[in-house]
Amino acid sequence: MADCQWLATLHAHGLLRGGFVPRRPSVVSKLPTAAADHIIGAGSQVQKMQQALERMNIKFHDVISDLVGVSG
Repeated sequence: MADCQWLATLHAHGLLRGGFVPRRPSVVSKLPTAAADHIIGAGSQVQKMQQALERMNIKFHDVISDLVGVSG
């Protein structure tokens, strides 16, 4: 009998305990959320810059395609 078959038999009879699964540090799990928050925040700041320029009657979108891109 192969090891995997033996383990499957033991598991079927409820003779195996769950294995140890270490918890991930909370810092690692918060990194994607923090990065997403920064991206969203940056997008809102770009919108504020665009609105401020349009209030000053500067029509940047006629000259450049992207305010924060290479041409901007």
